[in-house]
Amino acid sequence: MYGLISASVGPIAFTEIKEKMYELLRKDLEVNQEIEETIKSPGTPIDPTGEMGPAEPHSVRSPQLGLSPASTPLNPEVALSTVLKEAVSALKTSGNSIPLATTPETFANFGCVNLESNLKCLYQISKGLGTRFGPCIDQRLLDLVYLTLVHYNRFVRDAGFSLCASMIESGKI
Repeated sequence: MYGLISASVGPIAFTEIKEKMYELLRKDLEVNQEIEETIKSPGTPIDPTGEMGPAEPHSVRSPQLGLSPASTPLNPEVALSTVLKEAVSALKTSGNSIPLATTPETFANFGCVNLESNLKCLYQISKGLGTRFGPCIDQRLLDLVYLTLVHYNRFVRDAGFSLCASMIESGKI
């Protein structure tokens, strides 16, 4: 939608939402950093790319979730559901907001979906503006986007690289 609006209205479509978009990206990156620090520890079944370990057959350790626990090669006895429950508990006690229906899958992707969506929105704006997006690119935008290129979630990285490619096509970079 923003891509079509940007194409017809011009750069004003981006400049009107620019500060809000920067704030959203900054907050999403902060939330993602907190989540990554919470769930990253020795033996946690989430690797640096944000991918989950291989699923094991159902066991009695997670019947209430109806999920297959995952384990790591370092500690095959650590269930993904257990690790993520501990992370959810830590976030609850720290006062951060978490989704109401928190499961290991939603928690592992919590924050990433918002960040990915915001990056895709910016991508659509940049594609809609084409070469007119070049003058809209500033150092703050570049700094925020560059952080997404090394993000632990592959979907966020992909959206970040797509946005970078679009910014390069705009002629500014």
